[in-house]
Amino acid sequence: MFGLSSLALKAALLAGLFAAGTALGAYFTHKIDNSRYLALELSYAKAQEVAEDAARTQQKHLDDIATEAARREATAQATRAEVARRQLAEVRNNVAKNASSLRLGFIRLLVAGSRGVPVDALVFPAGKSANSRQGYNDADVATAVLGSLQACRANGAQLDALIAALRAGK
Repeated sequence: MFGLSSLALKAALLAGLFAAGTALGAYFTHKIDNSRYLALELSYAKAQEVAEDAARTQQKHLDDIATEAARREATAQATRAEVARRQLAEVRNNVAKNASSLRLGFIRLLVAGSRGVPVDALVFPAGKSANSRQGYNDADVATAVLGSLQACRANGAQLDALIAALRAGK
C-alpha cells in the first residue's frame, strides 16, 4: 500500500498502539494520583479542623478555670478588705487618741523591719537619738502594723490562689 511491507505496517501499528497505551496509562495514572492527592489534602484539612476544635475546647476549659479562680480570688479579697476596714476601725475605738508620742528608736525599729534592713542602716535625723520623742502615737503605729499585716495576708492569699490555678491547669 504505501510501499510498506506487512511487517513494517504491523510494527508501526504496534508502536502506535504502544504509544497510545503509554499515553492512556500515563493519563489514568495521573488522574488516580491526583485523586489520591486531593483525598490526602482533604484528610489533612479534616485533621487540622479536628485539632483546632480540640485546641479551642482546651482553651475554653483553661479560661473557665482561670475565670473561676479570679472570681474566688475577688471574693476573698473583698472579704479581706472588709476585715481590714473593721480592724482599722477598732484602732480608733481601742487606742487612746492622746497616747504619748513614741520614742524614735521604736519607730526606727519598725521601719527597718518593714524595709527588711538592719536597724543600724537607718540614721537618726540630725540632733535626734533613740530616746527622742516623735509625733507618732499608738494609733499611728497600730494603723501601720495592721495595714502591713493585711498586705501580707493578701499577698499570701494571692500566691495560694495562683498555686491552685496552676495545679488545676495541669
